[in-house]
Amino acid sequence: MVVAPARIRRLAPRTPACVLAVILVVTGCGPQPSPSGTTPTAVPSSAAPTETTLVSPSPPASPSDSTVTPSPTPPEGTVVLFDNSDVSCAIGRAWAGDRLESPIPALPQCGSPAPPTRRVSAGGLVVTDACGQATVTSACGTIYVFHDSTLTFSRCDRQTAVTGNACLADGAIAWDNTCSGDRAAIATPSASLTLSGTWMSAVYLAERDLALFAVLDGEGGATAIDEQGAPVDDRDAVRKGEFWFSSPGSDPPRVAGLEPRTAYAMEDLPRVARELRLDTWFAAIRRQAEASRVDIGVIPDIPAINLRGRGGPLDDRRVQDAVLLTTDWFDIVNELFPNGEGRIVSLIGSEGPPFDIRDMETDVERAQQLLKDAGAEGFSVTVIADDAPGLGALVDFYSGTLEDIGLSADVRILDTAGAVEVYGELVERGEPTLWFATH
Repeated sequence: MVVAPARIRRLAPRTPACVLAVILVVTGCGPQPSPSGTTPTAVPSSAAPTETTLVSPSPPASPSDSTVTPSPTPPEGTVVLFDNSDVSCAIGRAWAGDRLESPIPALPQCGSPAPPTRRVSAGGLVVTDACGQATVTSACGTIYVFHDSTLTFSRCDRQTAVTGNACLADGAIAWDNTCSGDRAAIATPSASLTLSGTWMSAVYLAERDLALFAVLDGEGGATAIDEQGAPVDDRDAVRKGEFWFSSPGSDPPRVAGLEPRTAYAMEDLPRVARELRLDTWFAAIRRQAEASRVDIGVIPDIPAINLRGRGGPLDDRRVQDAVLLTTDWFDIVNELFPNGEGRIVSLIGSEGPPFDIRDMETDVERAQQLLKDAGAEGFSVTVIADDAPGLGALVDFYSGTLEDIGLSADVRILDTAGAVEVYGELVERGEPTLWFATH
């Protein structure tokens, strides 16, 4: 989406370029601050599906010493589609292994042209961080596990009466499925989808216990699951170009004015995605669908840019707030994003819920005081941007606002693979880094 240079001149006089309508998400990814690094531990099958914790690495516990109970086994006669699946890391950081392993091993060579795979058996799981994406090659096609997600190769812990071969415990996936019938089913704790020759996506928000399925090709049958794990009503057909969502209860809440447990045309997806703050996931899903040569015309373009920030002083919440207080985000939305299509959401590391920062007033004096209180005055920050249309103008303007609070900025425009590598290296060294990313 092109914005006439005259419209952006007041905000970024040095860069007359086009600017995309985007969603900005401030979040942390890559190496997290820890004395010895962090790695996900195995998730006990008796625990809530979201209890994937981060601890310092330690030798894997042997099964005889572990109190972890085996993950649920499929009903008799069910084919375990994900036994002996091959998992690799496409970008960021990801982990894969058996649920009994602690810690779960990290996948190597993320982002390389041909990353090595790890064989994972039924009962295993895949976990990604805020930058990560993993690829699962199974007997029924390929599953793409997007950022901030946990996928287990077993039934969901709550699920008792609905067949499912994999459980999305949190986050988002896409499945390029090659099987059909009840053999091919993806589940979340609150709903399941049986597939038939389908390229589909699934999102599960653990904090809201809400599942959303979108079908880009083929068709599926969606079933709501109640708090006890039993199916609710009959399957709802979800055809190509439709999406469906549900949460437990006899009267689940509406989303964006839409009733749950009903298939809707994709044209209604953007308002649901924005209310649930799924913008960045659906941007990743759409890009993967395009790479898989799926007809992306059936899914609306919900463009998203992540503004990530970690390292050194940026690991302090006061400094994170300070770098957001330099800019009139509301003005940016009005001036740079025609028709108000852009939305700025802040997810500072893992602390607190996302929020729309357009309501934050620019307050340079407060930002300066926060930096003083944190003992972080006058540092230099690296500002990375993916080499994509519009990001140059945005980064150029934003870097100038950092100077208003006494910070100096080193701007780097890199391709996505280079940005992932440089961001990870700088954050791991403890250097303050911001990254405008297209994934």
